[in-house]
Order: sequence, then structure tokens, then C-alpha cells
Amino acid sequence: MLLNNRYESYHQGYRTMSQMNADRLDAVEKRLRLLPAFSVMDPHLTDEQALLLWKSSWDGQEHPFRPWPPTSQQLKKEILDQMRVDAVLIGPDEGSLLDRVLLTLGECAVSTAEEMLSAEYLARRLWLYVTLPPDGTVRLHMDPVIVSSLYTILGESDLDAARVSMEQFHAVLCMALYRFGAVFLTEALAFLNTCLGPTLTVQPEQCLRYLRFFYAYATLDNGETVLLHPGISDIRTIQRNPDRILRGVLSLSSDHLQSFSSVSDHLLRMLRGLVSHCVRPENSVDSIASDIAVLAAQGAGIKDMMAALSSALIVVPTQEMKDLLLQIRSCTPVWPCFMPEGGHSWQS
Repeated sequence: MLLNNRYESYHQGYRTMSQMNADRLDAVEKRLRLLPAFSVMDPHLTDEQALLLWKSSWDGQEHPFRPWPPTSQQLKKEILDQMRVDAVLIGPDEGSLLDRVLLTLGECAVSTAEEMLSAEYLARRLWLYVTLPPDGTVRLHMDPVIVSSLYTILGESDLDAARVSMEQFHAVLCMALYRFGAVFLTEALAFLNTCLGPTLTVQPEQCLRYLRFFYAYATLDNGETVLLHPGISDIRTIQRNPDRILRGVLSLSSDHLQSFSSVSDHLLRMLRGLVSHCVRPENSVDSIASDIAVLAAQGAGIKDMMAALSSALIVVPTQEMKDLLLQIRSCTPVWPCFMPEGGHSWQS
């Protein structure tokens, strides 16, 4: 089984999303340090520097044996030519960071794991470059040519429908991953094409690149690729139970998807209120609820759930909290690929 480098946890047992995010932050910082720290639009860019940039880009990594080494002028033209489509095929976090960079006219700092992952995407798109000064900050730098081009593209009213379609696609896919844990890549690709429809002409390779970057994925032994919920801590469970990954989940309505765990969602809101006064400074009520929900969906035992809760609080969990975790565990549908033999089937 292959796992994409954005989510690189191969761990035995259960780990929370908070723990995995800490690992991802360390990994992405190391990757950012390896990226070239200069702009593709530098008027003095040499062909050798252009080749370094291209090798660090998503295109260069996906096509390492491309027959032509790009000259600086070829690379600049290619980046600008692809920008209109790439500005639509972008995730919500990356879009928010892009807006922030544009509002600050190409200069800003980032610190969280999510921001750094978004920064890596924009850097490997060659829209900006990253520096890591001695003060420990991570700074983003976007050339005025890129800033101006993106302002123009994002101001085009005929792309509004495509951007709305992308928001709808992301919302439905994330909901399906939250409810079922995994979705086949072929189904996500077909659904993306349906959402975009006539609003934007996109090449299949561009859609695949978008899905492979913005969502965790694994390639099964039979060659099929599945998109995964980022909270899955033991990827080998997917490999052991590939036949339990449900098909057709993206054809369900949003109301149908939401109905699967409405009771557990209510209990999670109760948990937020119960722990709100005793959360460690580095945690939040939302991250705690997310950790508990994903552990329950993977069929974790009460001991693992209590350990996750205890690590996020400044007090020992009370009996009331433990009772609530037991209710959440009993009311949360377990993801099909994590079902024990003979367990409840979503299809029954």
C-alpha cells in the first residue's frame, strides 16, 4: 500500500488527529526547508534556477522524466498559463491563505500545521517561495507579477460558478469521508467532474493532482486508490479490509449523509460544553471533540478515548465525562473498513 506524503502516519493502535497534526507540522517544516528560496518571476532567474524550481514543483515531481528541461522563460509562461484553472482547483485552507497573502501584497508569516501545508501547496505551485529566518517564523513571499495575475483572475465573475461548485464538492466529499472513512478516487473524480460541469474546462490530470494533494489517499494492493479521512491512524486496517470500503457514497444526498450520526453529533456538542472550562492551552474544545469522534468512528475502546481526553485536559476526567464518552462510542457508526467481523453493516 502506498500513502501520499501529506499524511505519513504508519502507526499501530489509535492516535488522535491532534497527535498526528503535530507529526505533520514537523514533517512539513523539514520539507519547506528543502524548497528553493527564490521566485520564479525573478527577472534575473537563470535556466539552472528554473530547473531547480521545476523539480521542486508538483509538475516536476509528477513528471520527473519530462523530455524538456524548462528554460526560465518557458517556466514563467507555463505558470501563468495554468494559473486560471489552478486558482479554482484549490482547497479552502489554501484559498484562505492565498487571500491573506494577496491582502498583505505578497508578504506574510505562518505558524500552524494547516497553514504550513497550505504554504507548501502554494510554493510547489511556484506561486510563492518560503524563507525560514533564525527567529523561528515561516515567511511567505509572492512576486508582484503573481500578485497582479491572481488579483485579475480572482476578480473574473465568470469563474464564480466554478468556485461555488468547488466549495460544494469539498463539503460533500468531506462529509462522506467523515461518515464513512474512505471514498474511492475514481468516484471522487467523477463527482468532481459532475460538480464543475460546464463552469470550467479542466484536464483530468489537473483534477487528479487536486485530489491527490488536498486529501489523504492510499493505493491498495489491487491498484485502486482510495481517499481517506485524515484521522485514520492505522492505515493497515484499510489494507486488511478493502472489500468493506463502500461504493456509491457520493451519490447520497447531504441530508442523508448528515442523518447517519445526528445523535453522536449532539453528544459531541454536550462534550464541548462539559470540558470547556478545563482544556489545556494548546488544545481546544473543537479539537477534543474531533479527536473523540474520529476515535469512535474507528472503533476505539473506551480506554483509548479516555486517554485522549485526559491528555487534552488540565484535570482528571470525571465520571460524567466517562459516561458521555461511553454514549458517544455506542452511538457513533463505526467506519465500514473498521468493522469487526460480523459487525453491523451500513448496507444492511
